[in-house]
Amino acid sequence: MPEHAHGDSVALLAPLSGELLITCADRQENVASGVVVLLDRGERVRLTNETNETASALAVFAPAGSVRALSSWPAADRAAVTAPGLSVG
Repeated sequence: MPEHAHGDSVALLAPLSGELLITCADRQENVASGVVVLLDRGERVRLTNETNETASALAVFAPAGSVRALSSWPAADRAAVTAPGLSVG
């Protein structure tokens, strides 16, 4: 998923399967099932799957308004959200 921010929302990201590389500012961390990541308001983040396994994650936003912003992403970036090997729901 390309670099983005969640506006006024705090996000909780919980990988369900596979492994995700989370990049925030100048730090990177591989996370897998059993880990929950808290992303603060306005924090820019990028998610990548650098493995051959499909990765899935549960994302929870509060307040939920930032999710509507995904529809304004360019088509190529929206396609990356559902690219093979990465599913976000």
